Amino acid sequence: MAHPHNCVTSGHELAQHVRIVSVDERTPAALGVEADAPGPRDERSEPIELHLDLRTGELSWEVGSHQHRRAMAHPRRVFWDGAIRVWDTALLHARAANTLLAELTPYAQQILDGASLHWDGNDEHVHLDESASAAQDHIDATVSEQALPDSARLWPEYLHDCYPDDQDELRARIGLTAQTPHDHLDEMVTAVETDAADYGLFPVDASDWVLDTHRALRTEASNSDVTT
Repeated sequence: MAHPHNCVTSGHELAQHVRIVSVDERTPAALGVEADAPGPRDERSEPIELHLDLRTGELSWEVGSHQHRRAMAHPRRVFWDGAIRVWDTALLHARAANTLLAELTPYAQQILDGASLHWDGNDEHVHLDESASAAQDHIDATVSEQALPDSARLWPEYLHDCYPDDQDELRARIGLTAQTPHDHLDEMVTAVETDAADYGLFPVDASDWVLDTHRALRTEASNSDVTT
């Protein structure tokens, strides 16, 4: 007997509807991630990924790991952890990321409608019908780095390259002073990333810059107190 559309032959249910998990647009660089060492985006260990979870229906942007995915992914399927479709993409401005989620929702729904899970006795495998496969290909092409417009992306750079001449102005603009409490420094990092996002940039060493600048300001203030 033929299985119905969106059937499950492995005993696990698939979602019926896509549910978008939006990015917080109050933080334009929300998808930016900390790296062990600053460097070009393609040399950093945490790629930006679009995830479609067939079991929950969630369509979301995630900070992924190539190494983890290689360990978890079965070589015969493109679905990670059984039923999560993963697409690598570039670092996106939060607003652009949410726009893409909305645009891709009908195609994600098309994948859900044409997906089924099958158990082969050892492992689960996702089967997509022709329509779902076409939708998968469309998303693949849409989120590829080559297809994304420059205006949607945040380009990783060192902070001194983002602000070669006006780091003092940046410090004043975000309100970083010698008196800034240590427990507010994370807010200062977010403020730097938000400021840079206005120029389409993501300063990969923003945290180091804030800590170093704050330390220098406190040292300068301490020396000034001693001399006076």
